[in-house]
Amino acid sequence: MQNAPDNITFSKLISPVSPEKSWQLESFLLKIFEFGNYSFRRALQSQLSPELQCTFFIAQHNGTIISAAGAMYDIENPAVALFGPVCADPQYRNLGLGRKLCQLLLDHLQTVNVEAVYLGVSPDNPAMHLYQKIGFEKRAGIVLRKLFVDEQSFNKRYSQRNRQISIQPLKWHHFPEVSAMLCEPADMYTYDFSKGLYSTRYAEPHRFLPVLPEMMSAVEKKAAVYNVLRLDDSKSIVGIASITLSPHGQFGNASMLDFFTLDDFLENANTLIVQTIRQYKLSITGKFFAVALLAMQGK
Repeated sequence: MQNAPDNITFSKLISPVSPEKSWQLESFLLKIFEFGNYSFRRALQSQLSPELQCTFFIAQHNGTIISAAGAMYDIENPAVALFGPVCADPQYRNLGLGRKLCQLLLDHLQTVNVEAVYLGVSPDNPAMHLYQKIGFEKRAGIVLRKLFVDEQSFNKRYSQRNRQISIQPLKWHHFPEVSAMLCEPADMYTYDFSKGLYSTRYAEPHRFLPVLPEMMSAVEKKAAVYNVLRLDDSKSIVGIASITLSPHGQFGNASMLDFFTLDDFLENANTLIVQTIRQYKLSITGKFFAVALLAMQGK
């Protein structure tokens, strides 16, 4: 590892920040990744939701950003956080900056009572060894997870035991919880008509952070209705249902129903589906309405 140059400073950005600061950070990230749909820029400005907290730690050399690490969590329910992006300017790599920023960020997440941190990263990513060194372990597919509490305690947040459940419209501040839930293994047959799949076992996730922004984009365009199944006490999300128009007219003017629940809550799927259908009928009119059942329990 090389020695870091002098005049490197470390600082923290917590939403809401000014548009200038968020654009400065995005400009740096675009130099590293070249492209991307950065929901965190809007999150940094609290444009997505005032309840979605976005935090970045950055390293600067002579006032220029050279490394950054960020995370998001729901202020009302901070148990789950999304980690990333993490990057460094190529000229400043192998200086330990990434590890230092990651540790600063993890320390911060602990102070706000985050219990689990989720990260999406491909197995061939050069940073994989860094994430493993700081405690991330494979959860499913490309998703890694780091727990600040023991697994049994964390899993209690998602156990059934006659708990009160409510159904709510999907919102931006559900970003961390929904993303984490969708990567959980489930004993369920699923159908995905949009990808030409009609009968397949649960598939490990190969995409992570872009999933919920795509859902919210459809909601904001009034092209879909999404509801979540939420435990009233822990505020943990244990299911999601959606109705969208079939992509590219693949099934004429039909609407597609899709849902996913954790296995312990499959018995609540009917209530979730019925309410989502009712909401769809009220919010989207003038279209032929047909529903295809897209998921069923498997053995």
